[in-house]
Amino acid sequence: MTTSTDSTVAATPSTTAGLKTVNRIQAVTGMALLPYTVLHLTGHVLAGHTSFGDSYLLAAREVYQNPVAEFAGAACLTLHLACGVYKALAVRKGRLGARAGSLTWFTRVSGLIIGLSMAGHIYYTRVAPVMAWGDSSLLDYSYIMFTRIKYGVGFTAYYIALGGSGVIHGINGARTALARLREGRTTPAPSRTWSLVTKVGVAAICSAVLGLTGYYWEVPVPAAKWFEQMSDDANPLRLLGIIA
Repeated sequence: MTTSTDSTVAATPSTTAGLKTVNRIQAVTGMALLPYTVLHLTGHVLAGHTSFGDSYLLAAREVYQNPVAEFAGAACLTLHLACGVYKALAVRKGRLGARAGSLTWFTRVSGLIIGLSMAGHIYYTRVAPVMAWGDSSLLDYSYIMFTRIKYGVGFTAYYIALGGSGVIHGINGARTALARLREGRTTPAPSRTWSLVTKVGVAAICSAVLGLTGYYWEVPVPAAKWFEQMSDDANPLRLLGIIA
């Protein structure tokens, strides 16, 4: 079994045998999801600091929203999350299993944040626009500002947490995945380069969120009425008949 140097869960013969396949599936699916993560977060960084973020977004969607790539991505994400849930419940018994503040701890916490957020994130940025308008092309980066206006500054914190988690989990998850695919017994401690790249990435995405939510300059929301319509039409409570 591949373990991290700061994990508090000891490897045993039984867990080693059971986790070898799970670890490899998680590593392979994680590496498969990495290009999408890079494309997605790069767009946010560009949109938060430049004027051509939406042009990038339209081009990137041609890559990851074609039917084959989207189906493959959904399958990989489902498997990756399932492996994480299995390990969290069956192996770590609901605990993080890492020293607080360690890199493994941050990687697992970031994975937890992503896992808890992903269903809602996909629903409101991909499924809901298709339900309301027939496609999601109208949904641009101004939607981030719309949600901040509609739901308050808590959504700025949410986007920072989700974006920062994407950077941490993507970079350090890739480091772990590469070690596991090479059959290393232990995930090595990160080099200064890995640590620096992670810190720069987190700083960039946090700054981008502040830009996208109007803290640097005014962010117009020309499609606000369309976003409002989508929010109402796709409200799960309305669809379930709980509210009128």
